[in-house]
Amino acid sequence: MIKVKDTKNKEKNIKKNFAIKLGALVLILAVGFGIIGGSVYYSRYKEMKDIVDVDTIYNNVFVDATNVGGLTKEQAVKQLQEKANSTIYSKTITLVCDDEEYKFTYSDLGVQLNIEKAVDDAYNYARSGSISKRYNMITGLDNQAYYIESEYSYDDDKIKEALKSLEEKVYKAPVNATVKMVNSELVTQPGEVGHKLNIDATVSSVKETLKVKNYDEDNVSIYILTEEIQPEYSEEDFANTKDIIGTYSTKYSGGASARVTNMKVAAQRLNETVLYPGEVFSTNACFGESTEANGYKPAGTILNGKLVDEYGGGVCQVSSTLYNAVLYAELDVVERQNHSIKVGYLDYGFDATLAGDYIDFKFKNSTQYPIYIAASVESGKVVCSIYGKEDRPEGRSIEFENELVETVSPGAEKITYDDSLEDGTRKTTVNALNGYKYKVYKLIYENGELTEKTLVNDSYYKPRAAEVTVGTKKEEEETEETTETSESTESTENNNSNSSSDEANSASVENTEENNQ
Repeated sequence: MIKVKDTKNKEKNIKKNFAIKLGALVLILAVGFGIIGGSVYYSRYKEMKDIVDVDTIYNNVFVDATNVGGLTKEQAVKQLQEKANSTIYSKTITLVCDDEEYKFTYSDLGVQLNIEKAVDDAYNYARSGSISKRYNMITGLDNQAYYIESEYSYDDDKIKEALKSLEEKVYKAPVNATVKMVNSELVTQPGEVGHKLNIDATVSSVKETLKVKNYDEDNVSIYILTEEIQPEYSEEDFANTKDIIGTYSTKYSGGASARVTNMKVAAQRLNETVLYPGEVFSTNACFGESTEANGYKPAGTILNGKLVDEYGGGVCQVSSTLYNAVLYAELDVVERQNHSIKVGYLDYGFDATLAGDYIDFKFKNSTQYPIYIAASVESGKVVCSIYGKEDRPEGRSIEFENELVETVSPGAEKITYDDSLEDGTRKTTVNALNGYKYKVYKLIYENGELTEKTLVNDSYYKPRAAEVTVGTKKEEEETEETTETSESTESTENNNSNSSSDEANSASVENTEENNQ
């Protein structure tokens, strides 16, 4: 019995020792594998860390189509800046409008590439997250590169300043419709739409266009954006411009060719004038300066009450004829002045003189429709006609009359003494003229009955004193009384003859003044 018990204890010890040895073996193996695994993991970690922890941009990262991988930020900025200077910044930005080109540099428009920010973005690629994530992003660049586009920065004020310098050049004024006389018939001419620079829209267009950076193109063209300006008057507005609402004619003599030339030049400038509602017409501006360059010739004109030759002499007959046409059209007269003395082609109060830039005849289109002026000088007549819409009541008519208010005496003659003329000799060089004050009235009739009388103008024609030259030269004394008596008689006869001649000459001068202004 004792032998069996020992055997059982022995078997238990064997199993216990085996378990201990097996546990130890497992422990040893586990420790061994742990050491090996740890070593492999560390090696892998170190490999990833070496790739991730670099102070340069990772390979295959591009900025503006340039691979900046392997470069520091400073190196990348320098390389990209040099590229931009030789490509982008060296280009011209051309703004285009109506086939006109206006060239600017990038600096002119305050446009800059933000290269520093693009390089920062390139450098920061795969710089955040776990080391394994960053490692995967970096190694993934071998198969799929990462691209960054640098953005422009803009100085809006500088772009607007550049565009404002183009406003006048880009501006195209609208052209109103008008009319032309063709074969004695008024034909409408269409107008044109104008435009002006739209600064805000063009600023946006500049920015949008520059987003695409083409390094190969030599130039960048951007179309200027404009706003349409419609003409104030269209063809439809001239549908009513067809009636003669006022016309007048005066006669002239064809003898003074220079004067006739001047009138024709003035009439040609006046002819086909279109005046829109509310617009004021200046005769001086229309006729232009009375110079040889403008086609005018020296001819008789009134200056300080005397007839002298001046460039443009005779144009006042055209302005005076126009004045009467304006009266009959019943347009508003803005400015008008009569001559200093009466003219031969019109009665008192119906003339309109011009002088330099200080005496003008102006009137306003006080109708609701455009008017057209036709003027001609031919066959001994100056004719001015005004076309518009005849909207005055049927049965209404007008006439004009002048009324003498006062006659003003010319006063004492002006005497000039001349020692080159014989004593007692008297010559009248300028004829005396009375002055006159006149009023002109408009008479309005309804079906032949006078219903209204209104004042049109006050005219003052200044008096002119006679100018006389008297001789003061003394004759040498003669020793013989008979000779002295004979010479005295002869001198008296000569004086009487000269006096008669002076009267004839004065009458001739006065008549010439009246017919040549």
